[in-house]
This record gives sequence, structure tokens and C-alpha cells, in this order.
Amino acid sequence: MRAAVAAAANAPLALSNRDVPEPGAGEVPVKVTACGVCFSDLNLLQGHYPFARFPVVPGHEITGVVTAAGEGVTWPEVGTAVGAQFLYDSCGHCDYCVRGDQILCPSKRITGVVTDGGYAEYAVLKAGATTQRDQSSFLAAFNAGTAAPSRFPLGRAAGGWVRDLGGHHHACPNLWGGRP
Repeated sequence: MRAAVAAAANAPLALSNRDVPEPGAGEVPVKVTACGVCFSDLNLLQGHYPFARFPVVPGHEITGVVTAAGEGVTWPEVGTAVGAQFLYDSCGHCDYCVRGDQILCPSKRITGVVTDGGYAEYAVLKAGATTQRDQSSFLAAFNAGTAAPSRFPLGRAAGGWVRDLGGHHHACPNLWGGRP
């Protein structure tokens, strides 16, 4: 599969070929349909996250379709359109997790920062951290909630088109050469 990889902080993204990732227990591989571009991706690339793992595939505002299921996964089913988010997973046991503040968990993992994200043709996500998406609205920016897709190209990026999704700071890269 093709992926945009951040090899290190303060280095440009590089398109590379990688094996399609296999899911582990509790995970689902997703054929990425779109991935938003967020300011936190820029923070990653500029080295503002000391906990980041490099090399890493950035991108946490992921939409796509589940292609398989790892061990123990009963939902989402293969073929389900899903969205993912910034939080890949957390410990589930600390005080923060127990009270519902998983984003504050000291053991959390962040999609596209600590685990590979959606600037690729496939991403592996924790099944429990996905949300079912309506097939007709899969381009809605996952974090913005109220964003409405538009078909206006903003320009070319890495040989593909970047589209405005109409919400917050989100844009949808199609790095593989498609046109709006």
C-alpha cells in the first residue's frame, strides 16, 4: 500500500510503499476513504510531541470501510463504514479512564502520533474507538461534527488534490492523484 510517512520531526512527509497492516486482537483494518488534515498533524511534523514515535504515518481524522476483523472483534463487521479519532486507545483502568476522560490517561496512544494513522491506503484501528458512519456522508470531517463536504479544490498536494471540507481547519487529501 502507499503511505505518507513522517520519518522524523522537522522532516517532510515521504510517500512510500508498505505492506498492508494486519490487525491484532481488538483491531480492525480499514480501507481509508478519506483522512482530514488537522493542525495537530503539523504539530507532529514540527516536533511538538515528545512522545511521538517515528517513523509514523500521520492522520487521525480517518474515515473508511472495515476490511477484516482481528481476534475478539464482533463489531464493526466487515463492510461497515467507520470513522476514527485522535485517541487510539487508553488503559481503561486509571482514574481518568474510569470517569470517562480517556484522553487524559497517562498510557493513552494517539492515532497518527504513536500509532500509524490515515495518510495511507489502509489503517489499523481499535474496534472500540471507531464510530459507524453513514456511507453517504463519509467525507464529513470526523472531529468537526458539523462540517459539510464541498467539492472545491484548494490545490495540488503531493501529486493529488486537497479539498476543503468546510469545517474548522480540516481538509481531505487525496494523495494518489484523484481529481475532485
